[in-house]
Amino acid sequence: MTTSKGTRQQFRRLGYFEFEIEGRKLNLQAYKSAERESNELFIPFKDWTSGKESYSAARYLDIEETADDNYVIDFNYAYNPYCAYSDDYVCPLPPKENWLEVKVLAGEMTIMVDAYCRTWLLLGGRDDSLREVLLFS
Repeated sequence: MTTSKGTRQQFRRLGYFEFEIEGRKLNLQAYKSAERESNELFIPFKDWTSGKESYSAARYLDIEETADDNYVIDFNYAYNPYCAYSDDYVCPLPPKENWLEVKVLAGEMTIMVDAYCRTWLLLGGRDDSLREVLLFS
């Protein structure tokens, strides 16, 4: 996978998840790092909020592997990669196959800095509302 710094990180494609949002059938590819051990599936994605209501490069989901291959995709756990907060980090970018053509209004959304230099993170809620969380002041 290409990264935010233009380098490559090695991932193995494990399969994909099929689901519906707003009546549309969608799928997301799940990966595992080929460079480190992990018992989590890595799902990087972009959606129609990317660059507007959420971080432009990507958001991530990490899902614990199960023995029976039954999973719940909960976008409320979607989070911004570290590179959303600092250019010092190197973050994998989602391949085109993980670009969703819908808005995912859940999980971590936009990062804002107000006039008092306080950093706010907008969180999407289950009811599609946004909640503000003060990160640093």
